[in-house]
Amino acid sequence: MSMEITKAADYGLRAMYRLSQAPMNVSALIGDIAQEMSIPAQFLHKVMPRLVKAGLVRSRRGARGGYRLAKQPGEISLLQIVQAIDGPIYINRCLFDHEDCTMDDYCPIRPVFQEAQDALRRVLDDSTLADLVANRAAEAARWEESEGAGGSPDQGPLSG
Repeated sequence: MSMEITKAADYGLRAMYRLSQAPMNVSALIGDIAQEMSIPAQFLHKVMPRLVKAGLVRSRRGARGGYRLAKQPGEISLLQIVQAIDGPIYINRCLFDHEDCTMDDYCPIRPVFQEAQDALRRVLDDSTLADLVANRAAEAARWEESEGAGGSPDQGPLSG
């Protein structure tokens, strides 16, 4: 078990960020999301249905088909996205499978793991897609003030 967000969750976060930049009634195609956010399209085809199932995204088939957010960006937390893809976050097996730990309830390390897990969940739950968009806009504005209007601070996948 690793203490990192999976690649699937990372791609899901990127895709959701991209969808949060579009008007609520505008759908985006997987190919466009994949290209703009540097995500392999085949991988995204596996991730998006999980977000639909969680009620975070709506999908539509046909000529005007694609994906769009099912809720306002401010109503979708990063925790919801990660858990829709990876399931509940546990930083150590002992926090969800007591029988796996030989020290069980008297373990001096378990409370520290619990506190760290709770803090991670809290940060992700308190952070919404709207926060990401606002943070990105503020970063771009700061860059323009310091560098002038001759470009963008980052041409990477989260540039908006």
